[in-house]
Amino acid sequence: MLDVERFHTLFKSFARGTNVMASIRVNYEIMEASQQNRLVENMEWTTTPRRSSAAGLAARADSADKKDRCVETGGAAKEGVLSPEDLLQVQDLWAIEDAGYDSFRDRFAAHNRRRTVNNQTATIADWEETRKIKFSDNEKLWQTMSSVVQRYKRVEYGGYIFATKAAQEKNKHDDSHIRVDYMEPQGRNNLRPATAYATITDLFVHCMYPGGPSKVVVCGSWLEVMGKCPIAGTTLVRKKEDPPLQHVCQVHFHAGMLHDACGSVASRSLGQTAQR
Repeated sequence: MLDVERFHTLFKSFARGTNVMASIRVNYEIMEASQQNRLVENMEWTTTPRRSSAAGLAARADSADKKDRCVETGGAAKEGVLSPEDLLQVQDLWAIEDAGYDSFRDRFAAHNRRRTVNNQTATIADWEETRKIKFSDNEKLWQTMSSVVQRYKRVEYGGYIFATKAAQEKNKHDDSHIRVDYMEPQGRNNLRPATAYATITDLFVHCMYPGGPSKVVVCGSWLEVMGKCPIAGTTLVRKKEDPPLQHVCQVHFHAGMLHDACGSVASRSLGQTAQR
């Protein structure tokens, strides 16, 4: 219904002057040409397109093909530091995102397996080159991955607001809950579609390395599904007191891509989870 109202508003804005039909046709052609030019040309001298227009959406994505949606952070950033456990989960996500980084972590794990417990290297950042062990340029960058993040109270993606529970305490319409679709193991070799629900406890931007790809990370507290509401038909959930996956899988890369001061952009589904 809202889309119909927006169309009516746009359509009425075309009707100018005494010859209404000619005005609608001419103004529509002007709008179509201007939006097409905004999509393919870099025109910094023009006024900023409306956020609700196709050109406004495309202008928010710093990509060559202008087809990707982007995540936009809201409010002031607050610098924070991840705990070793949370950083490990975020590294698990980066390993899913980048096959090269995943292979580098496997090499590091194999390196430690060949050493005694007292002689193992604590983290990848502490791993040093030797005559037999050499690192590529990318691997040296991955070693600089930091636990420092930029925390936000809310982010916007595709017109939808995602916010932390702490930022929604006094709001009537709560935007701090998410649904995650994933494939659940069933038996030894089978997978089945499943859905999980969570309350957003933290939203932060993490960079793979200084100046490298950056992602919005959603950290949530799992909810237990209680069934369906007999009247509304909606899903009923409650807070889990001791969820089995709470400390194993509680962070997700946000859908879409991020364009912010960290530099590059990257894209991944919200359903991508860290498993360890």
